[in-house]
Amino acid sequence: MVIDSAQLAVADVIFTYFRPLLGAYGAIAAVVNAEAESGLNPNAVGDGHTSFGLWQMHADRAGAGKGTALQQCQAVWAQLQGSEQDALAGIKAAKSSADATRQWCLLFERPANANHVANARAAEAPWLAAHFGVK
Repeated sequence: MVIDSAQLAVADVIFTYFRPLLGAYGAIAAVVNAEAESGLNPNAVGDGHTSFGLWQMHADRAGAGKGTALQQCQAVWAQLQGSEQDALAGIKAAKSSADATRQWCLLFERPANANHVANARAAEAPWLAAHFGVK
């Protein structure tokens, strides 16, 4: 994984926001999945203009995908506490950054080819964990 200084600044916002809420592993998972979904671009638009923001949220997901990186983190946290409590439990129960990344992908993102995508993302977690000093 190679990220530039602008992406690293967004990664820092995400990690700093989620670390006290999800623990270090969950915060890494949030960053890895945002990088995979949007390249850490809060203004990303995808899926034929139906998905928005860091985690490429569709309009039906409580306004996530709009606003600054911090605002998008706040919207995702609200979802994790509400309709996405299963994802929250899976992420918090993870025993490594790779496991948390896999849980985030499978339970929150729910992409096509879910297991393949989750495993690929989990393989990226150690690099970011090392960057943020997470063992």
